[in-house]
Amino acid sequence: MKKRPSRRGFTTVGAIFMIPIIALTIMALSSFFISESRRSKQMVVDTQLRSMLAAGLAVVVNRKADFDGPTEVALPAGLAVEGQLRIRPVEAETKNALYLRIDATYRSRSMHQILIFSRTADGLQLKETRLNG
Repeated sequence: MKKRPSRRGFTTVGAIFMIPIIALTIMALSSFFISESRRSKQMVVDTQLRSMLAAGLAVVVNRKADFDGPTEVALPAGLAVEGQLRIRPVEAETKNALYLRIDATYRSRSMHQILIFSRTADGLQLKETRLNG
């Protein structure tokens, strides 16, 4: 019987070639997790901004008088530290319309929404909204 040659060299070479593959896999996974973390944080901020715009719309709808100038909306204490909500009139395209702009700022990001109301005999009626980020 012949003695089989040892194959330890093959295993060592295989292990050495696996090290870069494992390193690349770890780098790809860490890059993926970092980008997902950033995306999740950005989604939280966007959601908060949209909620603030909805709150601004509710303030406008519940307020019966026209907005003569910029109006600062009071926010809850925890939100007021990092956020700001303003409503101000903008120039309307027609005399029978009222254009209001709601500006929401949260954690150095901002979003605004234009509300277009038509003046009717019953008062103001919301005709259109335009969201800009």
